[in-house]
Amino acid sequence: MRACLRSIALLSLAVAAALTAAAPATSSDGRVRAGVASGAGTISWIGFLPFALTFGWVTKQYGVHASGWMMTAATIVVSGLLVRMSQRQQTQTAAAAIPTSTSIPAAAGC
Repeated sequence: MRACLRSIALLSLAVAAALTAAAPATSSDGRVRAGVASGAGTISWIGFLPFALTFGWVTKQYGVHASGWMMTAATIVVSGLLVRMSQRQQTQTAAAAIPTSTSIPAAAGC
């Protein structure tokens, strides 16, 4: 159980770091980035609380084996979302690296 909690904590830190890095640093005091991190924390709690309540109910009604499958499904879904997010980020990085201008400089003396 401790390993699962550590994994969740590390995952949330990684996602918060990615969101913070993606936020524009428009102000010198970092208010925009702090707001992004706060919003990400709020959204994660909005997702976590119903899952935790459902997990507790399923454990009480059907036992730990059924709730274990919930954890497995949640892990698969989150892993898929992280893979998709990283692929999208790599695509955007690659697209930004491609020069938009394909003009050939004029030869000297022509």
